[in-house]
Parts: sequence; C-alpha cells; structure tokens
Amino acid sequence: MKIKRKRKTIEAVDGQNLRPDLHVVENENNESLLQKKKRKMPLFIKVPMWLIGGYLFFCFMVGGYRMLELKEQLKVMEEEQQVLVREQQQLEAEIEALHNEEIIEKMAREGLGMVKPGEIIIINAHLEEDIPEKKEIHDSYIAD
Repeated sequence: MKIKRKRKTIEAVDGQNLRPDLHVVENENNESLLQKKKRKMPLFIKVPMWLIGGYLFFCFMVGGYRMLELKEQLKVMEEEQQVLVREQQQLEAEIEALHNEEIIEKMAREGLGMVKPGEIIIINAHLEEDIPEKKEIHDSYIAD
C-alpha cells in the first residue's frame, strides 16, 4: 500500500504564508505533518568547507604531535634538573666541609706534605713503587 502525499503551503487566515519553508504533508489517512524543505548546498560552498575542515583537522593533528614531543622533552629536562640539583647539593656539602679546620689540615698534610713544627714524616717505601720526591713550595704559591 503506497501512501500518496499532497504538499500544500501553510497559509494564515488572510491567505499569506506563515513560513514559506514549511509545508503540510497530507497522506491518505488525512494526517498532516510539517515537513521542512531540503535545501541542497551548492558545490562551490561544499568544496571550500571540506578543504577548510581538512586543513583544520591537519593542524589539530600536527599540534597534538608537537605537544607530545614537548611533553617528552619536558620529562628529559626534569630528569636533568634532578641530576643537577643532586650535584649542586654535593658541591654545597663540599664547600661546607672546606670551612672545617680539621678537613683543611688533613688536606694540607696529605696533599701538600705539610707538617706541624716538630713532626717527622714517615713514608713507607716499597721497592716496586717509586719513592715520592720532596716538593718545593715557592712564595708564589702562597696567597696573600
């Protein structure tokens, strides 16, 4: 059973169209439905819209990829920062230790071979090892 439809424009009481794009559709059962006219968009509008949409999608994808790269780079830099902070803490601890008189004395005795007045240095000499030579300290090495 086919339904036959008649199309007529909705008219106001005085004969004018209420909305020109709406029509009453009547079928055999005399039921009326409002149906909107389908307007086809011209091709010269569709093509630029698809091109613009494609371009925006491409830009979105490139931006997302770039954001992922920047997140990876941020992780690497944060790891480097943690390493540098640990190194800085070690250097600060070393500087703090250099202000201690006992450590300064130990470094002077071991590194420079200095002794207190009246002390004698005993060096164990092994035949296989070279015997260290006496170091001379000039006045130019001493800071004012």
